[in-house]
Formats: sequence, C-alpha cells, structure tokens
Amino acid sequence: MKHLYTVIISFFLSSACLANTCKAPINLAEQKIHAPKDLLYSVAIVESGRMNRQTKKIEPYPWAININGKDIFYPTKQAAIDGVKKFQQKGIKSIDVGCMQINLHHHKKAFKNLDDAFDPEKNVAYAAKFMEKLRKDFKSWSRAISYYHSRTPKHYIRYQKKVYHTWNEEKRKSYRDFYASQKRKNIAKQVQLRQTSLKKFPAYPKHKSTIKQTQKAFKI
Repeated sequence: MKHLYTVIISFFLSSACLANTCKAPINLAEQKIHAPKDLLYSVAIVESGRMNRQTKKIEPYPWAININGKDIFYPTKQAAIDGVKKFQQKGIKSIDVGCMQINLHHHKKAFKNLDDAFDPEKNVAYAAKFMEKLRKDFKSWSRAISYYHSRTPKHYIRYQKKVYHTWNEEKRKSYRDFYASQKRKNIAKQVQLRQTSLKKFPAYPKHKSTIKQTQKAFKI
C-alpha cells in the first residue's frame, strides 16, 4: 500500500508535463485499420485514461499498469518496467500494460520485452492488429470492442457501454473544438477585413488642416 501511495504521488509530481504520447500512434492506427474516428482512442481512454494536468483532459497514459482491476500509474517508462518486474517476481502474471493495456499473460508473444510493451507505438500497433482481427472475425466493430475486453457478457456489456459513452463524449468535444476554431477564424477574418478597410478608407479627418490631404488621397 505504501508503494502504491508513493507511485500515485510521484505521478502527480513528475508527470504533470507528460505529453499525450499515446494519441499520435492511435490516430495512425485508426487510419490503418479503417476504424471509425476516435473509436480506438476511446478504448484507450477507458483502458488507461487519466487527467492530463496540462490539457485538463482525460487522456490515455503510457506508463500505466493494471493488476486485478487496480490501476497503477508510474512517472516514467523505466519506473513502469521496474514495477512490472517486481510484481512478476512475486508470481503475478496477469498484468495489463501501456496505452492500450495489453495483458502480458494472455498475449505472451505480443512483445519481445517490457521495453517494447511500454513503447506507445508498439503497444498501440499490437492492440490495433488485435482489434482489426476481431472486427474481421465477427464482422462488427461493436463485437470487436466487446471482445477486446472479454468474451464474457457480464464483463463486456458494461465495458462496451463505457467505450461508447466515451466515444460520444469525444465526438462532442471534436464538434465543440471545430466550431470554436471556426468562430475564432471568423473573428480573425472580420478583424483583418476591418483593418484593411480602415487602411483603404480612413476616418474622415476632423481637423481642417488634413481635409485637403484626404481629398487629394481619394481624388475628391
């Protein structure tokens, strides 16, 4: 328990500036397997999501592990590797790791070593390949998501609901971000047009000494 508290404290102190290293490989993987936009990302959020103190958003975390349903978040990749080794030395084999929380016991051949297991690109690539196979085998993304977690209905039904809820939230965020971006662009465009207009048609001077200069400029 003391070890767990130390890990959690270290996470908040040391990982505040950690960039979301899971997102880029997930975006590429979604395109590669032709998955709906942000679906794989939503799975990752459910699997390893934690608050990013920089962006104020819940994002997948690369140095996460899960043992018997308990999440542990390490401040660095090496700390995560050392943590897994300690649990393995205690005889614990079923450990979920990385952005996509790949189980080291059920997917023994997924990675050459723990360094690869915690590599965001390799972790996501394996998860995407596995998800793609499930989708092809069962002809459904819905089934693929469910079976990614478990083949037992009492486990996968709740999991699927979490993923779809997260996915809907991500889509809403995307829409909000898009419209906010468009609004900023429109405002910037209006400001630019106004500035251009003022340069072409400056306010009519109030002082008589500059009236003739203005008339000459506009050939009045």
